[in-house]
Amino acid sequence: MFTILFDNTIICCIALLGGGIYQVLIYYLLRSYFDDYSLLSASWLEPCEKAIAVLPLLGLSGTIQGVTAMFRSIANKGDTFQLTTELSGAMESTQFALVVAIPAWLLLSYLKQLRLKHLHSKQE
Repeated sequence: MFTILFDNTIICCIALLGGGIYQVLIYYLLRSYFDDYSLLSASWLEPCEKAIAVLPLLGLSGTIQGVTAMFRSIANKGDTFQLTTELSGAMESTQFALVVAIPAWLLLSYLKQLRLKHLHSKQE
């Protein structure tokens, strides 16, 4: 199954970008648990937000790529198996992008709340 998934270049891009995002998020999460106030400098927040927002768009481009291949297959009088394979490939990229993006958004929201908590506690 993994070889089928990672034959798609868009899914590989999603995996690489998601891995980088999670590396940054987990790094700051661990630093926040050790009372390191590196959360106060928020230079990493905006690039991380933008990178997470790109993930569903990459999934959508994979869907468009798969649907285009499916229509090409229909035009070439393709068999039913090939059509369903192209359609499932189209849906897998969107599903994979959402599976990577949604937890990242939640983790980023949690880190933002921690940052606000640290800011308020530092002001008092």
